[in-house]
Amino acid sequence: MSSNVFAQYNNVVPLVQPIDLGTTDTATPYVQLKGCHRLAFLVQFGVTTEAATANIIDVLVECASVETVAETAIAFNYRLSSAVTANTWGAITAATATGAELNKNHEGMSLWIEIDPDLLGTSDYKFCRLNFVVGSFTAVFVSVVAFLDSRYKMTTMQSATAAASA
Repeated sequence: MSSNVFAQYNNVVPLVQPIDLGTTDTATPYVQLKGCHRLAFLVQFGVTTEAATANIIDVLVECASVETVAETAIAFNYRLSSAVTANTWGAITAATATGAELNKNHEGMSLWIEIDPDLLGTSDYKFCRLNFVVGSFTAVFVSVVAFLDSRYKMTTMQSATAAASA
């Protein structure tokens, strides 16, 4: 019997409304990891327009221990959905700290990113975000939602958004 991964998370935080990143590298707001067992992100890609052929969109996961300290890119696991209206997901894939590479062919797909719970438990990271490096695209439409599994279940969740450096 398979499980519904979305049901394992009890705090859903919309981070980025559907926007066009255009030609600008863009980071999401930080998610505060205080009281968090697990963290995942769902990135939905809309229309992408390349300025040249064979361009790459790098999706990185960055963490920080203090709000004023530089971020550290970390490794993570991800799955890609099929195109819109299909109900299939690709295999779990490991990404290094250099991120997951997507391109024009991923238009209309979703990217599910899981952060290793052991990393959260053993590191000093208190903040986590996604960073999109868009390369030579003229349009990259995305939206991002964070899913947190809180240590302490509550009727009203503690805020999971935070500002860190940059």
